[in-house]
Amino acid sequence: LVIDQNAIKGTIEKTLTSKKGAEFWKTIFEDSKFAESFAKTLQPEHEKIIKKLMKDPDYQKSFMQIMQDPGMDKKYYELVKSQKFRSYLEDVITETLSSPLFKKQFEDELKKAASSSEKESQ
Repeated sequence: LVIDQNAIKGTIEKTLTSKKGAEFWKTIFEDSKFAESFAKTLQPEHEKIIKKLMKDPDYQKSFMQIMQDPGMDKKYYELVKSQKFRSYLEDVITETLSSPLFKKQFEDELKKAASSSEKESQ
């Protein structure tokens, strides 16, 4: 059986990017177990990309040039004190707290704490 790959690709793209597809993904990612397994599946690929970038000489050179700039200490200090950075940090913390892996770990820790508290009260 020969299947037209372009037709399959087009159908998948339409399905995933449609309003119904968006609702499906929104709903399915609310399930912490699915979101955790999905994130774990992608994690090795993300790590490979980061490791590859770290070995790239051009990337290393650019990164080192930025970090060794004498004015960077002053810039870092100004940045950390700025309202824009504080807002960014708040966004990062919010994003971290909504991460599927973090949510799952947090849920597990809450369950452990609740059960140990229950045992102590008995």
